[in-house]
Amino acid sequence: LINHPTIQGDYFLINPPFSMQLEQKNIPLENASWGDLGPNSSIQSHIAALEIAIKNASKYVAAVLPMGYFTNENTYTFEKWVNEHAELVLRVDMPAEVWKDAGTAWPCSIVIYHTRFHHYNRKSAFVRTITKLGDLDAILEEWKRKPHYNEALEDLSLIDNAFQQHTRPQT
Repeated sequence: LINHPTIQGDYFLINPPFSMQLEQKNIPLENASWGDLGPNSSIQSHIAALEIAIKNASKYVAAVLPMGYFTNENTYTFEKWVNEHAELVLRVDMPAEVWKDAGTAWPCSIVIYHTRFHHYNRKSAFVRTITKLGDLDAILEEWKRKPHYNEALEDLSLIDNAFQQHTRPQT
């Protein structure tokens, strides 16, 4: 992960391992910090994955992150960095009990960031919390009525049209 910080794409969908401490000399990421090997030698796995995705996505990043990311004082500096480089579009918090039927109990959040935005024209993020997985459908239906959703749909439509134009047989 930290050895390949440049991967270009329009959209990134990531589900990185949470809170694994990655250690290596001279990590080429802005949010790497001081570690046992000196400066820029330590970073948590989900922070590394999100930084790489945000830096390299030309449109959107969707991620599953630990829910504590938004409430942990230790990630405040990184959250500030994210907000300078991307606009939060959607966040659905899922406490641990949401996952108990699936055999796990890790609180997490689904987030979508828009990486191509104007600082002066930010919209309010759509933020909700669900208590059971079945509530996710209703939340997504509600989100479909928001401006961010329609913008994302327009972007996808433009890409789809360009792709179809490009793949048509030439006569």
